[in-house]
Amino acid sequence: MATIYLDHNVIANIAGIPAAADAPQVGANVTALQARGHRFVLSAWNMYELARSNDQQHIDQCCAFVETLNPLWLSDSTKVKRQEVDRFLQPAFDNVGPVRNRNFSAFNETVAAMWASYGEGGRHDETFTSSVASLRARPEFLETVDNSAKETPEAILIGRRAFRNGGEKLLDGIVDREYLALSLPAGAGSQQLKFLIANRNKLLSVSPALAVEDAMSKLRVRDSFKPEPADAADLQHAMVALGYCDHFVTGDRQLAQHCSSVVRKLGFPCHVCRKVSDIPVND
Repeated sequence: MATIYLDHNVIANIAGIPAAADAPQVGANVTALQARGHRFVLSAWNMYELARSNDQQHIDQCCAFVETLNPLWLSDSTKVKRQEVDRFLQPAFDNVGPVRNRNFSAFNETVAAMWASYGEGGRHDETFTSSVASLRARPEFLETVDNSAKETPEAILIGRRAFRNGGEKLLDGIVDREYLALSLPAGAGSQQLKFLIANRNKLLSVSPALAVEDAMSKLRVRDSFKPEPADAADLQHAMVALGYCDHFVTGDRQLAQHCSSVVRKLGFPCHVCRKVSDIPVND
């Protein structure tokens, strides 16, 4: 069984308004992959992007299509990264964190379980459709996410200026220390933080989501593309999906290029493609 992450633009092209010209063919590809037992994967960011639409028919059609997928749901990327840190610390600090001798999965079978990974309670029968409706009923929440996303272009530009001025290593050290401090498990402190910083490369080698975030952030600083607010959602899409899924499908050419560069750099097996039809049915 392969796991196939679908970016929002893929869903919109298949089921939305207007649908892409090849939507019937791609829909048939989806059905064939499902028949072979492959699982499609989505995240809360698919819900957020659809909830921002003002076209109710478009929303309804996309929701109806998603419900036919019976997808797996990615956990909150922050939780996944903290679990990766927990797992790395455990052998050296076996009194830290609750995950000793326990594997974790980045996937959830239900929407309710996905929301639980964010610390959000919900009904056990929560669906993609009901979650999109709930998000649309909370415009203040969507506005908060939008405002946070608007800070991403400036953050990328600041990183580029530091890189041009020879300050990348200094910037890396500050980001690493502050970032890893936020990822420490309950009860951990300065000793564990020093251990993470001293073993940063080893931590990244066994922590897929952390490694993707690190590599993608550095690629964006070095690249010359024009940063946009949408780049915030793109990073959230990519972090866990590239680290834990077999395939990542996006119609966004730039995102596909960035993701392909990241998985090549990290040596990850995830296959990045622009169309569902690029995935062999018998894979």
